[in-house]
Amino acid sequence: MVLGAVAGLLEGLRRSVRDVDRAVTDVWTAGKRLAQNTQSAHILQTTRTRTAQLRQELERHASPERG
Repeated sequence: MVLGAVAGLLEGLRRSVRDVDRAVTDVWTAGKRLAQNTQSAHILQTTRTRTAQLRQELERHASPERG
């Protein structure tokens, strides 16, 4: 009888640990995706800034006032 109770408790613990492990894996995966998206957003902002600078430089060279 005691052995059955202990086995039941251990099985409950095993299932709980498995569920926690799955949840932690899901959170970890979501965190990695968020980090990747954050990096992409930063790179896009840098690209936008550099494109604007390039456009200004091209307009400067294309203007008839150049000399």
